[in-house]
Amino acid sequence: MDKLKVGIVGCGTIFHYHYAFIEAHPGATVCAVADRDEKALRVVSDRYGIKNCYSDLEEMIRKEATDVVHITTPPQTHAALAEAAMNLGNHVFVEKPMTTDHASAARLYNVAAQKGVKLCVDHNHLFDPWMLKAKEVLKDLPPEDITYVESYYGINPRIPEIMGYRGANEISWIYSLPGGLFHDFLTHPLYLMLEYTGRPVRIETMARSCGALLQGLSDELHIMVNGERALGKLTISFNARPFQHFLKIYHKKGIVTVDFNNMTMVANRLTGLPGAVTKIATNLGTARALTKQTFSNVYRFVTGKLKPYSGMKNLIHGFYDSILQSGESPVSAESALDVLGVMDRVWKDAGKLHPVFTNVPAPAARAWDPAKGRVLVTGAGGFLGRRLTEALVEKGYFVRVLVRKLTDIEPFRALGVDVHYGDLRDELAVAEAIDGMDYVVHAAAAQEGDWDTFDETTVRGTERVMRLSRQLKSRRVIYISSMSVYQMSGLKKGAVITEDSALEENPGARGFYTFSKLEAEKTARGLMSPNGTLNGRVPAVILRPATIYGPRGPVFTPLIGVSLFDKVFMILGKGRMKLPLVYIDNLIDAIVLCIEDERSAGQTFNVIDDEGTTKKGYVRKLAGELFPRSHSVSLPYWFVASAVRFQEIAFKMMHRNPVLTRYRLSSSSADVGFSNTRIKERLRWQPRVSIDEGLSRTFAWFKKNGR
Repeated sequence: MDKLKVGIVGCGTIFHYHYAFIEAHPGATVCAVADRDEKALRVVSDRYGIKNCYSDLEEMIRKEATDVVHITTPPQTHAALAEAAMNLGNHVFVEKPMTTDHASAARLYNVAAQKGVKLCVDHNHLFDPWMLKAKEVLKDLPPEDITYVESYYGINPRIPEIMGYRGANEISWIYSLPGGLFHDFLTHPLYLMLEYTGRPVRIETMARSCGALLQGLSDELHIMVNGERALGKLTISFNARPFQHFLKIYHKKGIVTVDFNNMTMVANRLTGLPGAVTKIATNLGTARALTKQTFSNVYRFVTGKLKPYSGMKNLIHGFYDSILQSGESPVSAESALDVLGVMDRVWKDAGKLHPVFTNVPAPAARAWDPAKGRVLVTGAGGFLGRRLTEALVEKGYFVRVLVRKLTDIEPFRALGVDVHYGDLRDELAVAEAIDGMDYVVHAAAAQEGDWDTFDETTVRGTERVMRLSRQLKSRRVIYISSMSVYQMSGLKKGAVITEDSALEENPGARGFYTFSKLEAEKTARGLMSPNGTLNGRVPAVILRPATIYGPRGPVFTPLIGVSLFDKVFMILGKGRMKLPLVYIDNLIDAIVLCIEDERSAGQTFNVIDDEGTTKKGYVRKLAGELFPRSHSVSLPYWFVASAVRFQEIAFKMMHRNPVLTRYRLSSSSADVGFSNTRIKERLRWQPRVSIDEGLSRTFAWFKKNGR
């Protein structure tokens, strides 16, 4: 028989694993892909040489005569896509959750039966190697003697799947699922638990919010199940750390623990030995098993044999074998439907599941009678923006903040400021935020993503803010740029950089952040009026701050080196290099001066503290205040540069972009000074918080609040 011709719908992150595992099966090959996102299609087409790309599933199936379709799109689309594929005679492998509810999944299985095709959902952890080992252990024990099952899943609330943006004002599709954030994650621990408890006879759901998610969404979910075969407890936590993922199966003759994060399985059997001996034997046996598996996993990782999502590979191959050999699907309809049936029941008692994004107006008294001017702060959800908002309120300004949807707005509610949800890529949202404002402090910028994201957010977003500020007659725009726009590489030690010094000649080599900041500055200067005169342009000022530090900010950054669990601080390169620092309140003083002093318009200022400290000096103070038991290691510049060079070669061989380049290392290691003379002379700015006081405040906040 010819190979199964497979089409994949959906070119997101999980696509790459599906593609690799399909191609690894001797009886299948990917013949086409489909996605409505042309950019995503182009990426996978270029990477894998896939020529048959479509924007429509049915067109792909008809033209390519596919046998199997993999559906890797968001769950809201699964039911319609799967039904369409099966109606055209295709077997379907669908990502979890199969659909958003039990009824639509049941309908799909009816369609599969009518059309004589197979349908399988990706319950991949059931087929992980360590889970298969657990099944081997349990195979020799009476299944009816399983008494209790504990399934636990800890999730980092900061992962891109939760905190990422798909576009302007567009958050992840996860939030719109019936079960909110829980919906996409619950499937894994639930099917693992139900595998051994059997179909639930009774379910009790408890949920609460412990503050890990925005707007008080439920972030702890506990499900108690009385199953046909055993009792079970399932927990999903966005709070408990470290984030773990395990399954514990309690049997009358032993306890089996499967750790999915660490890829291990430990079986503690009933030994019949005396109690004291049993404790020793159990500890030694557990240590032996974990040590052996850990070394095995390290070896397999180094040799390239340990692959992520290995359970998915086993499941996909099992599904294809069931098609080719007319066998049963690896995941039964009954087990798939049981999972969705439980999920339908859980959401009723799961608390608050969905955020609401509506602008929050300031209290009427503050809105209509500000003591001073009206200020819009973009990027208010960031380190600088939040503290700036607090300071402006303290000084009597009416403040409006422009924040993205996933920003925690509770601090702004407490301050009584005007909260506008929006994105710099959204013309209308930016216009509504600027309308009626006297001043705009533009601090928002992209921090991660591809070049399109940086260009649309930082560069075009700055153009949009400047242009709309002119149209809506704002009195002044204060644009927060960065000292990274300066040419650093190749400068002599001790050189002093002023506002008139050369800008970066090769910004692309410095990374998207520097490149976008430099382009945004060019845009701002092209639209700002010289010396404050209007001439149809924007009265604006550009501030280039040094590295900002202070309470709520990081206490150790890549500029200094690498931290190993706060136990060892590795100082990379020149340990005696003076760090360019500005305390956050000193920078805010400069921003307020630019608001209040008309002489700032048309100017560009460096903002950096007079005092400073070296890398070694900073780490010494950090360790003394916060981590007294830590150690520091200085790696000389030549060693770091050699390691970076080796990494560049290795990544080039793997056709990947390096994490760090020698040019970026050279730029960040330039031992130069920065002049703040201009802002001192023209605006009478002085850094009122010393380096010792600033570090003391920063470390004190960290001691009290942690990260």
